[in-house]
Amino acid sequence: MRWDQTTATNEKYLLEEEQRRLSRERKAKMEDWRPHLFERNLITGDWVYKYAEYVPVDIFHVAVLCFFVNSEIG
Repeated sequence: MRWDQTTATNEKYLLEEEQRRLSRERKAKMEDWRPHLFERNLITGDWVYKYAEYVPVDIFHVAVLCFFVNSEIG
């Protein structure tokens, strides 16, 4: 795996262009797009992950644990 900013930027551009193309196609066909993993909160209008209550780990605590484990090693 390359940790190259230029390559990452180019790949992001290609991905976004493909998303724009697909969006134009859906619009031309008058198709509605609905995300599979997110839904709108009717009160706030924010996008919310549908399965948040099923996530088996607390990401914050895992990140803190990783930090302490890595600081002990390094």
